[in-house]
Amino acid sequence: MPEKRTFTVRCRVAWWFAPYLAVLKAWVALTRRMPSDRHLEWVVERAVHTVVLRAD
Repeated sequence: MPEKRTFTVRCRVAWWFAPYLAVLKAWVALTRRMPSDRHLEWVVERAVHTVVLRAD
């Protein structure tokens, strides 16, 4: 039988992420161009931070 493990993880999102998405949405609507997947990955990598607080 597999062992049961419990993790406590904290996930924080940068304060500027929501306004950035609003501006990006407007930019897409105006230009009808989508940002590249690589650009979106780059932004999310900088905006979202996770930390494992405890692993039992």
